[in-house]
Amino acid sequence: INFYRWLQRGFSIDLEMRNSKTLFYRHRQRFNDVLANGRSDSAEAAALFYYLNRTGYNGLCRFNSTGQFNVPFGRYKTIGYASDDDFAKYRDAFADWTFSAGDIADVPIERGDYVDFCPEPAPAFELARRRGYLGVGFCPGRYERLLKRVAGMPGDLVEFAADGVRVDGRLLPSSRPLPRDPSGRPLPVWPFGRRRLGPQELLFMSDVSALSFDARYFGPQDRAGVRDVLRPVWTWR
Repeated sequence: INFYRWLQRGFSIDLEMRNSKTLFYRHRQRFNDVLANGRSDSAEAAALFYYLNRTGYNGLCRFNSTGQFNVPFGRYKTIGYASDDDFAKYRDAFADWTFSAGDIADVPIERGDYVDFCPEPAPAFELARRRGYLGVGFCPGRYERLLKRVAGMPGDLVEFAADGVRVDGRLLPSSRPLPRDPSGRPLPVWPFGRRRLGPQELLFMSDVSALSFDARYFGPQDRAGVRDVLRPVWTWR
């Protein structure tokens, strides 16, 4: 949040930035020292965070139990770091925004939002992990998180059928369940039928790929599994 607040104010980085393992770990130590000294809201902390997030492994943001940033060096061949001119574009875009921290359970979820969620331990996800549809992660059951779009909300009437998934009578695009995956292995299609989503249930689907492993195969999920709600901030083509 500190990084975005500085973008909002008008941000300039005076920091050496290179795709260098030595420099990365030096900046990571400096970042942890800045946090430990109570300066997490400083411009220096924002600049270091940008560099570490851009250069670290897979763009992860991770802190250990003592509050130290512990993401390792990344494996990128080349990195294009943003310039002050790039950062300046966000000042006007964020002018009316308020950045705050809170419990994910208090964040409203709307139809069409993208969510990052932990799958509930279930046979369908065990099969998906064995086959490599999803990897090993830090969720219960050792699943990795999934990113899907919210297609159904509490109270919606959902129908699973051979020709696709309907929400309140509307057939969702690319929702016809596939009997087999691209390797010819049978898929665990969710039982056909109608049901109304409960007060804490959500329907997660893909809107970009008919091959997605989504609610067609694992059914509705509990809202408690949601870890992040993602909404576009800056898009381009």
